[in-house]
Order: sequence, then structure tokens, then C-alpha cells
Amino acid sequence: MKLAVGWKEVAALAVVLSFALAPMGWAFDAGIHKEIVREALPFVKAEYLDVIAEASDDPDKGLWEAPWHFDNCYFIQGLNEINKKYDEIKPLVAPQVVLANARKVAELFGHLLHPAQDLYAHSNWVETMAAMGYRHALFDRGIARKWKLEGKWSWHPPGVIIAQGKVVPDGWEVALDKTTGLVTVIPKGGPAVYAIISGLWKEEIFEDECCAVTRMWHKELHKDKPGRPFYKEARELAIRQTVHEWCRLESLVFLWYGAEGLKKLRETFIASGQKSPCGEFCTLRIRAQDTAMNELKGVRMRVAVGDGWDNIAVTPSWPLVVQLDQQVWVQAPPELKDKGLVFVEWKLAERKPVGEDYFILWWLSRSPRNEWIFKVEKCDLELIAVYGPPPEEKPVETVPPPPGEEPPPGELPPPPGE
Repeated sequence: MKLAVGWKEVAALAVVLSFALAPMGWAFDAGIHKEIVREALPFVKAEYLDVIAEASDDPDKGLWEAPWHFDNCYFIQGLNEINKKYDEIKPLVAPQVVLANARKVAELFGHLLHPAQDLYAHSNWVETMAAMGYRHALFDRGIARKWKLEGKWSWHPPGVIIAQGKVVPDGWEVALDKTTGLVTVIPKGGPAVYAIISGLWKEEIFEDECCAVTRMWHKELHKDKPGRPFYKEARELAIRQTVHEWCRLESLVFLWYGAEGLKKLRETFIASGQKSPCGEFCTLRIRAQDTAMNELKGVRMRVAVGDGWDNIAVTPSWPLVVQLDQQVWVQAPPELKDKGLVFVEWKLAERKPVGEDYFILWWLSRSPRNEWIFKVEKCDLELIAVYGPPPEEKPVETVPPPPGEEPPPGELPPPPGE
């Protein structure tokens, strides 16, 4: 029996053999991923830090597909691989099982760190952020959510286009400067902005999603080893993204399993005498009322929690995860005024778990407004939007404490953010 082998099969076999017989030359050099993990996560217990560090190198030993290294303009695919690992982690970090699953969680977390770090070595993100004056900007800095991308040729914080897709949208202009690695895009009818690409790796074997104008080879763009342009900056951002991924994991656990889940995760993984770099996570719930205290349902609020994305919260909202000392921006829809509802004020209400539920109201304003930026200075807050005719100016009345609890001396502290 004869075996028919074409040139593509021979080429593919040659590439596989080259991977097996030679050091990897298409990712951060051997050992650098492990170095980054150890430098970024020194607060993790040694037994689990070893597992995370070793697992972060695994994709260079057998996962040659471009998405695992953010090559070939595979941004959506690379992001999906990271998010799949978070999906696999979710059932393993429930409070009652996290200790038993700790080594597996560490392995999965190490795997997702590899593409998160390679993004900076294999794309033009570093060069682009330097040109824009955002040298320390991370590709994704989400809290209590997985990695996010709107799609091909889409806008991405802090104001760039993700140039994924062989076909440029109609009416758009695209230009590449190979000397600087910068890509400029002029969307139809819009101003010029920079675009993000990644290098081509083994095009004859692996498909790519780079358009013809933006094609750069991996060897032209990579920052995998010392001496390469922007290597130091790429490595520093990879370290910062690694720290942030730990904070993302903590915030997701807080979202999935609450304060008890986060406590168990930290008890399992944080070394004695060390503490998490992520600070305190809080919940923020958004409600809307009319002046008769009737709950208004289905009011769509725009909320930004500092990660570059606007989110839609529909009242009454599920608790949003934010961080203490973080700025939050909330905007009520202007069309409510067109329906005869006049926006009056926002209140921050602190729930006091003493006796029956009651609230202390931290007034953000008593003048009509539909947009707020404030600093989270207390956890477990409700943001209450009140709609109706503007109130008459009068002193703010505070809510008295329940029987048996002494009122605070003097006046209440100033409201958060003021």
C-alpha cells in the first residue's frame, strides 16, 4: 500500500520536527515566562507558585496553535483560549472544594498566563501605546469579568482598532509603517487612529487573519528576548498583566461565590505573612425611585468601573463588583427627561447589618443632574437615582440609628468623592 504525501504534509512534518528538535523561537525565550510569573506573584505559596510557573511554559512545549501566542492577528481566538481557562477554573474554586482542587487551579491559571504575556511580545501593542503616551496601558484590565473584545476591526480601549480580518471594511483606509511597527486606520468618515496587529508565524502551515496591508512577520515584530526593540517594555507589561490576572481571578471568585469564596481562595493560595495585591472588593447595586419611593424597574444606566468599557446596568441591577478606592462613573439616560421625569439626585446608601435593615444616606448632590463620578470609599453600597420634580432646598435629614446604638458624634462625614 502506497502512502500519498503532498508538499503541504511534508512541510507540516518539517515544522513539527523543527519544534521537537530545536528550542522554541516564537515566544518569550526559554524560562522567561517562568521568571515573569515568579516576579509577578511572590505572594503565592511556593508549592502553587511552582505549578503556575511551570504551567505558564507548557504552551511552548506542545500548543503551537497561533491563538495560544496571539500570533497571526488571532486576537479573538487568543482571548477565547484565556476565557476558556477561566470557565474551567470556575467550578474548582467554590469554597468547599478549592483546597482539594488547588493544584489543578494553579495549572489552569498558569496556562492562561502564557497568551496573556505573549500578547505584548508578539503584537505592536507596546509600540502603539508608547506612540499614544500610554506606556503602562494593559490590553485588558477588567475586574469581575473575563477578557473582552467587540470583534474584528472593532474599537478597543484606549482608543485603538483591533486590525483582525483579511478584508478591510468598506471605505476604510489602512497604512503600515514597518520601521516603527505602527498601523494607522482611517475609518469611513472618522479621524485617523492607530491599530493593533500581531506577527505572522509559519504562514505556510497556519492560517492567519491579517489583512494584506498590515502583514508583518513574527521575526520583524517580536520582543521575545533581550536585545530586541521594546523587549524591556513588553516584559514589564507582561508582569503587570500577570498581577492583574490574579486580581481578575480574585474578583471573579468574589462575583461567583461572594466574600466567603474570596476568603477561601486567599487562604488556599496566599503565603503566610503575605497579602493579596488586589485590595478589597465591594458590591455596588443601582436602583431608581420616583419621589414617592416607588421602585422604577428597567431604567438603563451606563456604568464605567475604570477598565475602559461602559456597561449597561438595568435597575434594579445585580450587584456590580468594584474595588475600594476605585472611581465609578454612572450616567442616567437623558430620554427619561423627555418622558416628564426630571432627574433629581443620586444617593449612596450604606446598609447597616444591625437589627432590622436600614440605611445611612450619603448624598452625592441635591441638585438636578444625570451623571456622576465618585470614589468608592465604602463597600456594599446602593446607588439610588430619584426621579421627579426638583425638591425644595432644605437641610439633609439623616436616618437615626436603631435603639441601643449611639448616634455618631457631630455631623456625618462628607459623602464619598467630595
